[in-house]
Amino acid sequence: MDSATTQVISHVRSVLKRLRLNDQRLLLAVSGGADSMALAFVVSQAAGAHNCHAVTVDHRLRAESASEAAAVERYMRRLGITHETRALHWAAHPPAQRLEEAARAQRYAELSQACRRQGISCVITGHHGGDQAETFLLRLLRHSGVYGLAGMPLQAPLPTACGQDAQVVVRPLLGIAKPQLYALCRRERIPWHEDPSNASADFRRNALRRAIAARELEPRSPIAAPALLRVCAAMQRHRAFINARLAELLRSAARFDAPTGTVELSAGADTACAGVPRWAANPALRERLLAAAVGWVGRSAAPPELAHLDAFARAIAGNVGCTAGGVTLLPPTTKRGWLLCRQPPRSAEIAAVAGVALGGSALWDSGRLLITVDHRDGSAGAGNRTWSAHSLDDAMRQWHAPIEAHRHWLKRERRLPLPLPPVLAGMPVVCVNGAPVFALGRAVEGALRGVSVSVSVCSPRSVPFAAGTPEEIVA
Repeated sequence: MDSATTQVISHVRSVLKRLRLNDQRLLLAVSGGADSMALAFVVSQAAGAHNCHAVTVDHRLRAESASEAAAVERYMRRLGITHETRALHWAAHPPAQRLEEAARAQRYAELSQACRRQGISCVITGHHGGDQAETFLLRLLRHSGVYGLAGMPLQAPLPTACGQDAQVVVRPLLGIAKPQLYALCRRERIPWHEDPSNASADFRRNALRRAIAARELEPRSPIAAPALLRVCAAMQRHRAFINARLAELLRSAARFDAPTGTVELSAGADTACAGVPRWAANPALRERLLAAAVGWVGRSAAPPELAHLDAFARAIAGNVGCTAGGVTLLPPTTKRGWLLCRQPPRSAEIAAVAGVALGGSALWDSGRLLITVDHRDGSAGAGNRTWSAHSLDDAMRQWHAPIEAHRHWLKRERRLPLPLPPVLAGMPVVCVNGAPVFALGRAVEGALRGVSVSVSVCSPRSVPFAAGTPEEIVA
């Protein structure tokens, strides 16, 4: 085996060992391009083919995509890697300007499902140094801050990560340039195909790729890949430092409540800034803390927009409420601090989830919450009991009297505090066998005897900060 190939394998092996993935089963995202085919070869050498399971997502956007997926399967068989092709089914093709975004979302959803079926928690992708340089320029054009300009992390939650078994995506080739991967494919006689969409002028990323490639022989150019990656690495070091401070702030100033999907931020004022909470005194840290909290509440795969964060910052300075980006900020009271919750839904905005068997889980409110209903003792129970979940608006139309009676019972018994109306509006009402037995985000002891209900935020930002974790390691 060529020494250059051995070097790449050693690099990937060290990354996997550092992330404690060297003896874990890995899911490889293999599209058939040079980068992903090289990834499959290298990871099979670094971790063992028996530890790898490859998935090819056929987007069905080109006539030749099925034959390309079949070619990938043949090569995976040669490597000794198990393989499956997942074909997408489009109800309607998205417009060209949203095609890449929609295809990416569908692809990650398929990869996440494959992980759950295979009992795998880590997806390995072929993102390389060229992708990182393009990402940096894309985010620079969008006026991103430090977090955006730091580029893709080595490890991060899978965009569709959800619940206790959330998966991560790892990019071990971020330190490898695309020409190195082409050279590796040629040396090791690895087949690959070129996606014609990579040359399309319809996508901004392709134009940036060509601009970077044109400066390949000009190392002093500010947009040559090595120069961009050096700046990106510097931003990653800044991000790691900010994350360490952010971790301290979140531990002391924020309380994440999964059953209601809310975040409470301390309202304690800093003596140097009258009326301003301590965590809001530093603008940079305030922005990052709000981004973590808003992203967690809103279940946003992309970071919250700066304009929305600025709106929340102005509201805090003025001690008033605010709604932006689907998240509502409620001002503090004598008993609680600033509260971030889902924006109260409009009538019929949240579709009901129906007919789920007891013991099953379901996503609710476009995947914002994960609801599980089971027998309290874990037994199978008697009868064919099913459950459903409804928005408060929908439930009040169908079961107004029992829900109102339940609310009065809670007040009278003083068992559990009622959530505030904006929080309440974004919480599910769960019904078993067609009767509302779970409302206001809390279990009703009498009606739910023998039944266990859990609600948790299903968010790619389930871990709101990452100080000291592998995702801050630069490959």
